[in-house]
Amino acid sequence: ALRLLENEGFKCTGYVDIFDAGPTVEASLSHIESVRLSQRAKVTIVDELSESATDYIVINTELVNFRGGIAKLCVDQDAVTLKRTDAQALGLSGGDYIRFSPII
Repeated sequence: ALRLLENEGFKCTGYVDIFDAGPTVEASLSHIESVRLSQRAKVTIVDELSESATDYIVINTELVNFRGGIAKLCVDQDAVTLKRTDAQALGLSGGDYIRFSPII
């Protein structure tokens, strides 16, 4: 788990967490790789995606009803397209915004 966090841009602080006896890590938001690579876009919802769809980390932009997961997206300069079943799982409607990041 520590290696995954370090790959994302977190650094060990040299302290140990008193509750789980593990190392504590921290990072500036701008140094977290998946955050740095993420994009915000308005989503178009379709029943079927083209074969060019790729897996991304996808979140809705809600605070109260936050949802996230891995979903296939078709991304081009003008549009981001998401499959209807994934949109429903994320609590999204057409025209809503998502934030997405490549899986690194």
